[in-house]
Amino acid sequence: MCRLLCRGVVSSDGALPARFSRSQDHHEAYLPLIQWELDDELDATDERLRNWSRAKLASHGLALFDLRARPDGWLFGQRIVKLELDGRVDMGQHRFRQGDIVMLSRGDPIGEKPIEAIVSDRSRNRIRIVLPELPSGVRSGYWRIDRAANKVAFDRMRDALNSIFEEEGGAPLRDLLLGLVHDPVGTASLGPELGGANRRPASRPEGLNESQKVACEAAISQRLTLIQGPPGTGKTYLTKKIIQFLGGEDSISDLVQFHPSYGYEEFVEGLRPVTTDTGLKFDVVPGRLLNLLEKTENNSYIYSLYH
Repeated sequence: MCRLLCRGVVSSDGALPARFSRSQDHHEAYLPLIQWELDDELDATDERLRNWSRAKLASHGLALFDLRARPDGWLFGQRIVKLELDGRVDMGQHRFRQGDIVMLSRGDPIGEKPIEAIVSDRSRNRIRIVLPELPSGVRSGYWRIDRAANKVAFDRMRDALNSIFEEEGGAPLRDLLLGLVHDPVGTASLGPELGGANRRPASRPEGLNESQKVACEAAISQRLTLIQGPPGTGKTYLTKKIIQFLGGEDSISDLVQFHPSYGYEEFVEGLRPVTTDTGLKFDVVPGRLLNLLEKTENNSYIYSLYH
């Protein structure tokens, strides 16, 4: 913090400026914040493992105990291990989800050297994890898993911040984030830039009420429009009509609604478990975006994607 204060990146009360004059200042202000957030999560995980009882960890869904383990295949050169309770009974409620970073240990993740793994998938009575190699004596005795700090998420935030800083040529996204757009109102008021060699203009949406007509005209005539309204007022319906109009009569559109559990695998491409005669394997399956692009690959349509 002292270094940031001395360089004038943050004010004496610790507040970040509303606008940065240099991308370097923005980078230097936010990069340590990402590290501090990761350090806080690591400290919280360490404090939890040292001071919480087994009962408290289990009641908060942050650890599972007395698990049996056995190898369950391969994933890109890494081993898959299946974890179950004796009798394959229901594991109950817990907070382990696909993609979570976990620590695998015999019983004491502080005293031992736990093995870091990633949750591959889960069901009511088992969890499968992916780890570099099988631990010694994996089939014998009992194991426990604990939720660990998700370093992957922080690495992605750091990479995103670095990519903005390293972008050459004054990228529009960087200028927008840094508040360097000289005329934001004028820029937002510019007309949308959509088109194509074979674009056929579409007729304006019909059957709209007065407020929808106002929102529609605003979206058609300017680059940035916020459509706001209570549930059931037709925001999604109107947005679909607007996109179809902007894309042209022959456009192809797809509706994608993003929610907290909707990830890259569903939207772009990802590994999905597939059951075969010989067991379980993982196939690369295209998501909604790639499926939409495939529809447009062999024709001259303009595609529009919205959420």
